Amino acid sequence: MSGEIKMAHPDTNVTIVHGDRLPLSDHFPDYFRQKVVETLKKHDIEIVLGEKVDLNDIPQNGSIKLQSGKSLSADLVVSSNFNAMD
Repeated sequence: MSGEIKMAHPDTNVTIVHGDRLPLSDHFPDYFRQKVVETLKKHDIEIVLGEKVDLNDIPQNGSIKLQSGKSLSADLVVSSNFNAMD
């Protein structure tokens, strides 16, 4: 979805926050996951790894809080929590 937003609105800042050290499931090999990071950055999509959005903190005034306490500005927040089934 981040790519579609960036393509439709190239001047819009797009940021992905992902709680793991690399995006996607660890079912994918690290080289592929690293290539995803490189591709996102190449298209000016920021990716914040090793952080999670604080879901207990309701976004206010165009800002979201991360569990580390940092804040990010946000006009739109799309939650995509996924728990893999083994």
